[in-house]
Amino acid sequence: MEFQDALLLKAAQFCPADFRTEEAGISVADVLEYLEHDEWEMALLLLEDLGDSHPQPTEFWTLLADAARLMRLESHVVWCEWRRSEARTG
Repeated sequence: MEFQDALLLKAAQFCPADFRTEEAGISVADVLEYLEHDEWEMALLLLEDLGDSHPQPTEFWTLLADAARLMRLESHVVWCEWRRSEARTG
């Protein structure tokens, strides 16, 4: 297991298992499926969508930012850090 995989899996545990996004119907099961196939960037994108649809704590966004940093996805790092700040301040 790669480190970013562990970070994304831990972040997925913050999301309610039965929650689905309204627009695309994305769920934690979809994230887990991508993680099974080492599709970390897709898993990150889905988790970002879940986090945008269902309020998440700062820890969730920190995990996503750390995973994005490991994958060298700088625009996602910036986005997740901004969302973490937003979650902290309300």
